[in-house]
Amino acid sequence: MNHIPLTFALILIFATAGMTQKALFKVNLYTFIKYSDPEVYMEINLNDKSSIDAALRLGFNNSPFSNQIHANVDIRAGYRYYPLHEIFQTPIGFFLRPVLGFTSLYGGGLNPGGGGINQVGNRRSSFQFGGTGGFQYVFNKKFAIDLFYGQAYHLSLNDNFGSGFQPVYNIGVGYGF
Repeated sequence: MNHIPLTFALILIFATAGMTQKALFKVNLYTFIKYSDPEVYMEINLNDKSSIDAALRLGFNNSPFSNQIHANVDIRAGYRYYPLHEIFQTPIGFFLRPVLGFTSLYGGGLNPGGGGINQVGNRRSSFQFGGTGGFQYVFNKKFAIDLFYGQAYHLSLNDNFGSGFQPVYNIGVGYGF
């Protein structure tokens, strides 16, 4: 819980920096549709070849088909390099994106047993290191569509979960200011 004020401070810093530079505020539709978790991220142009982005995903969902409940916090930062910057004006075009992040997921539920109901659950926390590639297009210098895919290695911080590669998907829509 101590990470939440730091996260909001970082988002405020990026939003303030976005007021002075070209910036895009986006929502990841993939995580919203698949997990019902809102993920928001902001991209700020550094120069005509690159930009940085930061993402925050907070999720508290449960399944209507079981007694499972999940709480998810996902914080990521990435650097975008646009190799076709001479053809397309950044942030439009194909990009390569190394990414770093932190994920903490709590999954659990109610387990009837022993004459009562016991709550069971597992916490899974990890650091992410990976890379993605994708394409972004901006309509009328305001509305953006951002698609990317890649792999991230999750270095587990828990003994009961192993480390390994997991895919990174994004279908983002956004608005520039």
